[in-house]
This record gives sequence, C-alpha cells and structure tokens, in this order.
Amino acid sequence: MTEDAKKWVFIKVQDKDWNILSSFEAEQDVSILWQSNHRNCEIPLACGSWACMVCACKVISWNEYIDFEKFGKQLINPWDNVILSCVAWIKDEYFEKYWYFEVVIQKII
Repeated sequence: MTEDAKKWVFIKVQDKDWNILSSFEAEQDVSILWQSNHRNCEIPLACGSWACMVCACKVISWNEYIDFEKFGKQLINPWDNVILSCVAWIKDEYFEKYWYFEVVIQKII
C-alpha cells in the first residue's frame, strides 16, 4: 500500500439478537462506549470506572485489537471475550497500520 492509503478501523455494535445497531469508523484514544453513545447507539453506563459491568459487551471478532487497561488495571475481570466498554479502546498500534478491520461487539444488557 502507498503512504497515503486510508487506514480503516471500524466498530460494529450488535444487540443480543444479532441485529446490527451501528457501524462506525473508530476514533483513537476514545472509549468504545463513548464512541457508540455519540453515534446514537446507546450502551448503558453506571460507574464509568471499571467496577459495575453495566457497560459489558461481548466481543464477537478481533478481541486482540482491544486495549482494556490503557489507563489502569480493571477492578474486576470480565469473563472470556467480554469487555467493559467504558474503559475499552482500540489499541493505538492498529491506527498506525494501513489496512481495514472491523471490531464487532454485542451488547449484553
């Protein structure tokens, strides 16, 4: 790819019934919850500080691209393939690459 090639990082949000609620280009250094909620795809929030699991989402694809301890250690550890979207970001290194990928998450609540 050329240096001016566009890098595409997308987040797709599904409901519990697998319906696509939103799909949008990800922003760097912004939580998945904030990005989703500012694109009219509400993910519930209670504490905003790693503790309550209200914002928990299941990762359907590309779990390895999500950084969930960017600003500190989580107070609780969700089960496999579940993130706390209030403190989950796309890892910085994937914004530096020149390719397309899509992280798919599913709302639990």
